[in-house]
Amino acid sequence: MRKGENIFLACTILVGAVIFFGSMNVPSYEIEPLKPGMYAMIISGLLVFVCALKLFFNFKEHRANAVKDDRPVVVGHPVIIISQAVMMVVYVFGMTHIGFFTTTFFYLTITLCMLTSTKDIKGIVKYSAGSLAFTAVLYFIFDKFYVYLPNTRFF
Repeated sequence: MRKGENIFLACTILVGAVIFFGSMNVPSYEIEPLKPGMYAMIISGLLVFVCALKLFFNFKEHRANAVKDDRPVVVGHPVIIISQAVMMVVYVFGMTHIGFFTTTFFYLTITLCMLTSTKDIKGIVKYSAGSLAFTAVLYFIFDKFYVYLPNTRFF
């Protein structure tokens, strides 16, 4: 049985559920067809559904094979894992309160710097420029296809 994967899926389901129920009280600043919290509810609901489905298939496969796995679960880089989970929650709430593009830029920059252990200014500037370019491409694609995003205080 894939213990580590199942633990990860269970934790992701828990985070998704917290985000889903926390998104129910997100304020709306203008009249919109979908309230800002609905975006977070859709994303987190899909996350919970996909993780629960994968967990179901893992257990189904385990019962079919009935192979016992006594290897210990080893968690490498727990600080990065926990901080990324916290950042995902902040990102989802940030996109509905601060703004999708602003939050995406900061999330990408911080994640890239964290995952590559970059601490020098040159690397931070490089990842910030890449995040800005990616966010600009997202903006133009969303604008071209008329993707509706919630109105927030910032861009």
